[in-house]
Amino acid sequence: MWESIPGKISLNTNPSGASIFIKPINESDSNYLFLGHSPLNEARIYWDYSTWKIEFPGYQKKEFIASAYELNNQTIQL
Repeated sequence: MWESIPGKISLNTNPSGASIFIKPINESDSNYLFLGHSPLNEARIYWDYSTWKIEFPGYQKKEFIASAYELNNQTIQL
């Protein structure tokens, strides 16, 4: 139940400056919400499982399913 409570996430990427997007699982790619560029500092989102997309020019984009709780205070390697 606590997964549906709004929370704050801090997330970094290596390299920094990557674009971070999120969408509900099973929604079309056009429904991605841009959260910002890494590092994210206390972005407000729900803790639920979501589909994440991280992009940075010159690197292969990453798409994966995870909860914000799992990703909080992590660094994603591109």
